[in-house]
Amino acid sequence: MKKKWLSIVLVVSLLLGFTIALIYYGDAESLHEIKVSIHYFEVEEIHLTNCSILIIINISNPSGRDIYDLSSSFEIFIENISIGKGGFSGVNIPSNAVTRIEVPINMMYSGLADAAVEAIKNIWRGESNEVSIIGELNSSTLFGLARVSYHFKVTKIIQ
Repeated sequence: MKKKWLSIVLVVSLLLGFTIALIYYGDAESLHEIKVSIHYFEVEEIHLTNCSILIIINISNPSGRDIYDLSSSFEIFIENISIGKGGFSGVNIPSNAVTRIEVPINMMYSGLADAAVEAIKNIWRGESNEVSIIGELNSSTLFGLARVSYHFKVTKIIQ
């Protein structure tokens, strides 16, 4: 009788472990399928020592799984020169959907000055400018018990 119960407990434990692994890896795969793109950005306010910009980001979830509690921290570059940092948190994206979020960024002029010089040089030469966001996405999995992360880079060419 003891062997029978031990066998049942072992089988249930294996099934539970396998189910948890499937959920975790399914959620991790969903996070890797996310596409991040810059929809729009604009300068909102200009001050003596800094400026505020608003970046509107499209986050596409082509997978069949919902993504919960998505957060990100990232750095923004113009012509490979860092101009500021930003992030967001608490975003939920349904399966097979696109979510658009607004991310305000406060940038100090120290990095922006070098980037502006490079951008002006490119405009003068008739070349385009490159704006990039490099960061990491994080999401909850296993009913909020674990986190999954994914590094990303998004680039937009400005004519």
